[in-house]
Amino acid sequence: MYNKYTLTAKVTISTYTTVEAESLSEAIKVAEDRDIGIGGINSGLSSAESWVVEDIDGMPYDIYMPIEIRGEHEDTSNRKSSVNYSRDR
Repeated sequence: MYNKYTLTAKVTISTYTTVEAESLSEAIKVAEDRDIGIGGINSGLSSAESWVVEDIDGMPYDIYMPIEIRGEHEDTSNRKSSVNYSRDR
């Protein structure tokens, strides 16, 4: 019988936004305050208002199981707040 694990990971993906500004530093300040959204056909998302993610092109890393969702079958006698399973990239 297999156990079920709910894991958490970080993923770095590509995104873009379009900013009209007098300088690059001003454009970066404006961009820092924008929300991130999933783009695509009929999403209604504008790159002039948000960071747009069109393709999920990242790879998961720092994979771990948060302590609050660990199963009761696991030995918890020496556990930390999470267990990290990073793969070499």
